[in-house]
Amino acid sequence: MNDQEVRRRLVEDFELFCETCLKVEAKDQSGLVGLQLKPVQRRLAQKILEIWHEGRPVRLIVLKARREGVSTLVQAFFYWRCSTRPHQKSLTLAHDDDGSQTLHGMSERFYENVPDLIRPSRKVAQSGKILAFANPSSKPVVRKENPGLGSEMRTVTRQNAGAGKGAKYLHASEVGLWGDSAKETLGTILQTIPRAPETVVVLESTARGVGNEFYERWMKAESGESEYVPFFIAWFEEPENRLDPPPDYRPDEDEEEWLQHEYGLDHAQLWWRRRVIEDECGGDLDLFHQEYPATPEQAFLSTGRPYFNMVAVGRHLDHARLATPIAVGDIEEVEGHRRVRLYQHPRGRVKIWEAPDEHDDYLIFADSSEGSTGDPQAAYVFSRSKLEIVASWHGRVDRDLFGHELFRLGVLYRFALVAVEVTGGWGYTPLAILKERHYPRLYSSKTEERRNRKRGVSLGWKTTPASRALMLDALGQALRQDDLVCNDPDLLVECSTFVYDEKGKPAAQPGKHDDRVMAAAGGVYLWLNESRRSEEAPAPKRRVLSEVAGY
Repeated sequence: MNDQEVRRRLVEDFELFCETCLKVEAKDQSGLVGLQLKPVQRRLAQKILEIWHEGRPVRLIVLKARREGVSTLVQAFFYWRCSTRPHQKSLTLAHDDDGSQTLHGMSERFYENVPDLIRPSRKVAQSGKILAFANPSSKPVVRKENPGLGSEMRTVTRQNAGAGKGAKYLHASEVGLWGDSAKETLGTILQTIPRAPETVVVLESTARGVGNEFYERWMKAESGESEYVPFFIAWFEEPENRLDPPPDYRPDEDEEEWLQHEYGLDHAQLWWRRRVIEDECGGDLDLFHQEYPATPEQAFLSTGRPYFNMVAVGRHLDHARLATPIAVGDIEEVEGHRRVRLYQHPRGRVKIWEAPDEHDDYLIFADSSEGSTGDPQAAYVFSRSKLEIVASWHGRVDRDLFGHELFRLGVLYRFALVAVEVTGGWGYTPLAILKERHYPRLYSSKTEERRNRKRGVSLGWKTTPASRALMLDALGQALRQDDLVCNDPDLLVECSTFVYDEKGKPAAQPGKHDDRVMAAAGGVYLWLNESRRSEEAPAPKRRVLSEVAGY
């Protein structure tokens, strides 16, 4: 094979180019070795090339564990493109000066050690971390006859993001560490990258809690709300994350056994994990989950101590992501106020995982809020034959309209028992609407006036410090023991940001919501403690809901 044929193959085959031409530091720092792609690096390269060959802009957001080689792979891909083709430009944004030096050093090392056959001309840059592939001659005539590739690789810190306008390839490194500047920086620089085929944007980071720009962009990618493809890398995908265990090692009965069963991990991987938790993370399991996650949910640990068992939350989330709703839309009334149907559309407030069953009874717990401009309102429908969330309502409407929404949801589910949370006063308006419309099954509790010893009935659910603890404990236990079938992934994501605050009170992390958590917690508690329809007076006679659409 002649030199021209060898060069052609190297230009066309990225992995061959890496193995043949590129050098990286050995992990034990003993010298330089060829870049042999590890399994996770190969998987990432295949994803980039898959999207590339489909003719779409490559837009990836990568959530990773530490030391997985993501930055090396991305820099190698950019070097391959820029050093073998004309008029290519890449920009790498690092978190700080040290990161910028490290990432630029990779590109410099690639160039210094690449075979002469594939090494392009290089022009000395005047300033900054720039690798410019152009004829270095000072003579205009020479440069005109042989200008070189005219490509360049530029590496800057995020504060100097404006220095790379016009790039085709962008690598944003450790975005989770960018702090408050991340949103503005990305918003500015991403507009300079053409939205065209043969362009690449990779946003990558280890997780740094929830609520930051990287977290928000990851969640949008996972939900399909953005063009970015989510790419998660677990700690056990790194082949070197293993350590021979002692002869008497046995996995513990909590997380290690679950990891072994769920992901097929061997004892060497589990022993490595245990030692890293103790030796590198000071015994802090939450820190290990953030740095070396097994799932995205573990990665995005909040800054506070999670209230719910995160292993259980992750386990239920795996199920919920596969539990596709059978219908999404809004409920509307037809032919009077006792018949309804579902109008399906993708942005509807109602999600249904199981259609109403005439042989079942249902319970609805609703968490109200201040209205259309405040926190969202939430309601969950529970089957009474099994502890399962079969439908949800979530959105922002005025409180009186929320009452009508609950009425229609209750009618759809065979006049379910409706419990409206009234603490703080927000729930009284929707409750008044339900009373005005003569909804037949409203949750009520017995009350007693201490002064006159008068007994009465109070409509709605009042959350006190004591009952709040009972509700949350009921939900936590149901998740931990797998008693609850939770079909809503949004609820479980909200559970992951529900933490003990500085005063030790369980609450949503600042900037997050707890409406789904409280609606689910109230529903689980009442499911366990409130009687079913079969144990109550017969339901009012009504016409059968045979015209419910969408099933």
